[in-house]
Amino acid sequence: MPSDGPRMSRAPIIMLGKSESSDLVVIVEDLEMEPKMEDNFSGVLQGRKDNRVAPADMNTDKDALTVPQNGAIPVIKTAPNGNHNTDVENGNVRSNGEVTSNGTVPQGSTAELSRVPSAMSNQVPDDKAMEDDVNYFIKSLSKNRLREKLFYVAAVCSLVVVAFGILALQWLIPYYFTVSAPVLIAIRLYLYCTKKWQYFMLDFCYFGNAIVFIYIWAAPAEPRLFQVIFAIANGPLVIAVLFFRNAIVFHSIDKMTSIFIHSMPAYVAYGVRWYSPQTSVYWYTPFPTEADFLNPSFIWLLAVPFACYFGHSVLYAVLVNGILRPSPEYWNSYRFLTAKKDSVIYKALNMFGPKFLYLNYNVLNMLLCLASVLLCQIWYRWFVAHAVFLAVAFVIKAWNGATFYMDVFSKGKGGWDWD
Repeated sequence: MPSDGPRMSRAPIIMLGKSESSDLVVIVEDLEMEPKMEDNFSGVLQGRKDNRVAPADMNTDKDALTVPQNGAIPVIKTAPNGNHNTDVENGNVRSNGEVTSNGTVPQGSTAELSRVPSAMSNQVPDDKAMEDDVNYFIKSLSKNRLREKLFYVAAVCSLVVVAFGILALQWLIPYYFTVSAPVLIAIRLYLYCTKKWQYFMLDFCYFGNAIVFIYIWAAPAEPRLFQVIFAIANGPLVIAVLFFRNAIVFHSIDKMTSIFIHSMPAYVAYGVRWYSPQTSVYWYTPFPTEADFLNPSFIWLLAVPFACYFGHSVLYAVLVNGILRPSPEYWNSYRFLTAKKDSVIYKALNMFGPKFLYLNYNVLNMLLCLASVLLCQIWYRWFVAHAVFLAVAFVIKAWNGATFYMDVFSKGKGGWDWD
């Protein structure tokens, strides 16, 4: 009999559920299914976009629903006595797909909802391929779990080593920084290139780590250079913890690398400034003495560090925005901080309209750098103030980590660093 609605060559797949999307920066989108409602049907659902199939065969007894081969979807009506009639328009569906006019389904007929291919695919379902996909997923999950467990142990041990070095064995900190920095940055470079995040590697924090590395190996006895790296390490690098919400998440190599990059230079400067004799014990040459730290220079402790930041910002703008001009799928700090339109940072940058967004971003960075470098005049002169400052920064990182574990990871979100 003719039908008022569209017909499909195969029986449609009936699936219930509601898709969800993650609010993480990197989203791996699953294949979507969207219902398309028709007036004269209860619903026509399109199959998944790939060649995946419907759930396993479902056999029912006498009151089971038969999906007609002609593509029409029956409407289930419940009579007052509890019996079900399966109607399409003004008729009922037989097991062979025919419609009767008396409104009844023949007794004894057994309906079977068979596994059918996607409405958008004519390929035959492959159970072996589905089984291989499941096995691959389980294998990948087990591999990731082992890797994350190993790094969790390594991160906890590293935290203990750093804490012990700061409090008791100050000579250990420069060596730990020397060994760990190249390894972690190399791993990050590999991971970020695979995710199209490599433009993050051009940020100022990596320049700050590089200049600290150069200082401890090329000119550790130079007090003026130490003032420069002290202001950089305890200024913009530590302040970045707040804006990028660095978190102590032990199983994540990405998050712990961010903690390292923004914290270790400050710990190196802390050891040299307040425990210079102890830090110099096993170093190849002594660091500056207490007499060298007296009367810090305004130029070397303020003007030169700020000039380094300003020069880096100009070079970054010319290189990235003027020469390279990455396509939208590549992420950098500017795109990351302005991605959420409802965030406080975006609203502050957008106060004069979208045309001035990037200009406001750079101006705000300059002001924050200047403020953080000015505060370094306090951290450089008073031990207690410097120790409290670093302790507060650590508490913020720990709080961010607790928030991640409780609000994100506990809900099955967060993903894997290596995917």
